[in-house]
Amino acid sequence: MFLLSRLIVDHEEVWEVIDRTFNALMMPALGIIRDAVAGYNPIPFGLKEEDFLNYAMMQFSKRRERLMKARGQTLDEVYRVAHAGIDRDES
Repeated sequence: MFLLSRLIVDHEEVWEVIDRTFNALMMPALGIIRDAVAGYNPIPFGLKEEDFLNYAMMQFSKRRERLMKARGQTLDEVYRVAHAGIDRDES
């Protein structure tokens, strides 16, 4: 996310490509989850495929929001957000 955020700040024109690619990768990512749990019947430990899919979509949303915010930020702000995440152990 950090590299993409920096690219967006430095080269606004890449936003369209990053956004399109990011969205295009969502379905294959969900497919990996479906494939991983398809081999289990039933899924062990009371786990649910829906929980994994919801988590993946939530992470996707957070990351896309982060990239969208980078569009209006300076490079210093991108670094500050990255360092704050490291300080909170979110990296």
